[in-house]
Amino acid sequence: MALTNGKGGVGYRIYGDNSDYKASINDARNYAEKQAESIGKAFKAAFVTAGAAVTAAITLGVKYNANIEQYTKTFEGLLQSEEKAGQLMKELSTYAQQTSFDIDGLASSAKTMLAYGIEDSKIIDTIKMLGDISMGSTENMNRLALALGQMQAKGKVVTEDLRQMQEVGFNPLEYISRQTGESIAALTERLEDGGVSVNEVA
Repeated sequence: MALTNGKGGVGYRIYGDNSDYKASINDARNYAEKQAESIGKAFKAAFVTAGAAVTAAITLGVKYNANIEQYTKTFEGLLQSEEKAGQLMKELSTYAQQTSFDIDGLASSAKTMLAYGIEDSKIIDTIKMLGDISMGSTENMNRLALALGQMQAKGKVVTEDLRQMQEVGFNPLEYISRQTGESIAALTERLEDGGVSVNEVA
């Protein structure tokens, strides 16, 4: 629309509808606010999750250290030596890190064997041997450790102890047969007569 400015000039006044522009600005502002709110919630959730994970890790760490301390004390009592107990725990921890076995299961097997009189110098090698036989099963390892410990305490192999090993898939007579050339029947007879030694099984 043309207008005179009273001085002989002509000016123009433009009228337009800016409602769409204002709506667009408002939509953009609302979108940005919602995005900021969502990001804020995401960050908050992430921090909460991270905090929970850290708390869980700390709790597990504290529990792990407490267990290690308890096992070490138990071994000290069995070995009558703080140094030997510490060394045994160190070697068990290393083996746990290298395998699928956890320190609880390994410590339990070691404790069983020590309680039955197996020499501490043979514990780690025996643990590794039982670990190979048990194929990663902590339960089977513990059962084998118990059977071997009972054999050690008796000084000989009896049918009951042999059966415990056979139940977890290991038959010592088969291996002894390969080494000595004796038949399983002959070995079974020797076993019943108390003639199979713990060393042969080991």
